[in-house]
Amino acid sequence: MNIALIAHDQKKDDIIRFSIAYKHILQKHKLYATGTTGKLISEATGLNIHRFQSGPLGGDQQIGAMIAKNEIKQKQPHSHSAPYSFAALVTHDHHPLLL
Repeated sequence: MNIALIAHDQKKDDIIRFSIAYKHILQKHKLYATGTTGKLISEATGLNIHRFQSGPLGGDQQIGAMIAKNEIKQKQPHSHSAPYSFAALVTHDHHPLLL
């Protein structure tokens, strides 16, 4: 499964805590992130993450291209049901899964 982890600056601590809590699950999958987010998560967890450019430098568009090619399916969390405010984007063998 491909998972992209993305967080705005004010949500970086949330995504790091999420990644630490779910490391045992995340380590079983191919992980992608924008530059800074990926660096911070990798440093905190030791997870292997493919890092794109920083979001403002094109990383958001690089992940967007993966979504456009159906390599990652976009899932936006619902604010009333999601414990974290960032996007977890996933697909499994090119068949979308929703978190």
